[in-house]
Amino acid sequence: MISIKEDKQFLIYQRKKGRPGFMYGIDFKEFKITKRETRIMEQRKADVIRKEQSDREVEQMMQTAELVSTSSSSLESDVSVVPVAGTSTANIVIEHTSPEDMEFASLLSESPRVKRKRGFRNTMTTKLCAVLDKYPLTWHQNECFVKGLELVNTLKVVNDSADRGEDYNKLFTKNEQQKQYTFLRNYLESTIRSQRINLLIVKSNEGPNLNDAFILFKNLIKITNYMNKIFGWHVFFGMCSTVTTILYCVVCLIYGDGDDSDFSSLFIYIAHTVIYVVAIIFLVIYCEGIEIQSKNIVKTCYSHQESLSGTVLENQLLRFAEISEHLLPHFTAAGFVRVNKSLLSSIFSATITYLIIIIQFDISLKKK
Repeated sequence: MISIKEDKQFLIYQRKKGRPGFMYGIDFKEFKITKRETRIMEQRKADVIRKEQSDREVEQMMQTAELVSTSSSSLESDVSVVPVAGTSTANIVIEHTSPEDMEFASLLSESPRVKRKRGFRNTMTTKLCAVLDKYPLTWHQNECFVKGLELVNTLKVVNDSADRGEDYNKLFTKNEQQKQYTFLRNYLESTIRSQRINLLIVKSNEGPNLNDAFILFKNLIKITNYMNKIFGWHVFFGMCSTVTTILYCVVCLIYGDGDDSDFSSLFIYIAHTVIYVVAIIFLVIYCEGIEIQSKNIVKTCYSHQESLSGTVLENQLLRFAEISEHLLPHFTAAGFVRVNKSLLSSIFSATITYLIIIIQFDISLKKK
């Protein structure tokens, strides 16, 4: 049975001569765009109607005030309006007060078009001045950054070359890792501090500017590149060790003897495997979060572009969105693969593939 009346009526019409009627669909994407444009037009019309209504109310108040001023001469109570120089308000002097006179005086005291002035707030507080005195705005003058910059000449960053991969254990000594960590920490602290202060301190007579935000975005991209160069091989070998640890643990579970000594060793292997897996999952989640946040910046720029049409910020937002879309920061494992959620599926698929190969190889050996 057909429960929808429209479908039932359509099938009935198809039995008639000429087969009248037709079926159609709605483009929901176009419908949403049209609905949004209609809502914007209705809001604009409502603003125009509200403005016209306020203008009419002001005109009525002006007419009432004029009638009161003309009729005040015939009344016993005298109402005099004294204008104040330099303002749009007026002082009222009433000799004989009465309820009607008080109502007329309240109408006169209300200025028809009073311009509201926005107050200024001093953003340079004592705490902020103390921070600026301690930390300079230009990060090139920061002592920590200068020390870190001196250490960069001695760094041996492992890039994407195979010959350096062979000397991995020789290059990354304890002192070398400390130097790399010191440089990255100093660069990160100095960049974030200086650019954040530049973004927070905005003069009262200047509008918002996206140039500082774009400079901060480029510095964050530089930080991700530094982290890829310094820790790229760490992540790559961590992935390889995770796969091998999982395989070794599974093989021990399958082909173990089940003794007490073997059980204790298996427990240690399982604990190591869990630690490796949890560490790689947390690493992937945090690296994926950086990509998601950078994509949200582009979406925010495009969403605010329509509301700022015809302004200077529209072109700045469009330029910021286009450049940010091509320069999205991402983390890589020594330049081989990106560190995101797809990496987890690749690791587990590789683990399952190698495990199947090991089992088949063991079966073939037993047959021989």
